[in-house]
Amino acid sequence: MFEQLFRFPSALNPHLSSPLVEERRRFLCHRAEEGIGRNGLRVLAYYLLACVDYLRLAERPGELITRDEVERQAKLWAGRVSPAPNMRRISGRRSSRIEFLRHACAWLKFMGRLQESVPTSGRFADELGEFARFLDREKGLNPGCSNARCAAIGRFLELLTANTIPLHKVTISMFGEIKDASFDRGFYSEENKAALEEIVEYPCLPQKQRTQYTRCMETATLRFKQARQRHPGIESAIGALQSGNGLKRCRDRSESGFGRYLGLAILGRNMHTLANC
Repeated sequence: MFEQLFRFPSALNPHLSSPLVEERRRFLCHRAEEGIGRNGLRVLAYYLLACVDYLRLAERPGELITRDEVERQAKLWAGRVSPAPNMRRISGRRSSRIEFLRHACAWLKFMGRLQESVPTSGRFADELGEFARFLDREKGLNPGCSNARCAAIGRFLELLTANTIPLHKVTISMFGEIKDASFDRGFYSEENKAALEEIVEYPCLPQKQRTQYTRCMETATLRFKQARQRHPGIESAIGALQSGNGLKRCRDRSESGFGRYLGLAILGRNMHTLANC
């Protein structure tokens, strides 16, 4: 496999002389069978070398590696100064950390050396577990952030189905007070529109491109225009709260952190209003 990816000895020798040659070769073959191209495999091979070095895998044969340790080493690797001049401009980038994290976790799972986190309990354990794996694999989030998001979604699902109603049986009758729902242009799709029509009485989804005559007539209705007029007003209110707090985004984690952020935003907005009186 390495001989097929690297033509020159100067590029090939580090991959053959470094530890865990067979383990790296098997994983590269596995990824090649999944359809990864030659360039992608070459990049992966370099990341596997970094994993062997930073995680000291050869010095700890068979030892399970925690996700927290992979996260720490990913930050160190992303903050390094690369000896290659053409690679120095990307040192320290968040994408470098995420790529290291993604490739390292995938390889450790393939070898059975990644210590999995404790599965979530509750009625939605399977769905939340799949969502947590998606956040780890695709988004590269750390365990604390993933757990906080899963916990928030779990509480919402429990509240939504408090009467032991399956999630797929949620209907518009359960949301009697919600009549209209307005979204940004990028949210529009026929699937999203059809799904919202089953829950909300009147979904307002504007399109980016030119629309057909029937769609133009729909957007010309008074109800559609009123919904679109309220949309920027809601966004302005959110922006005002953010400006009152002096932050453009919430940097506190967990539900309590968001509550603190919102409380400071309301306090700052009220002080601004009192100052103008």
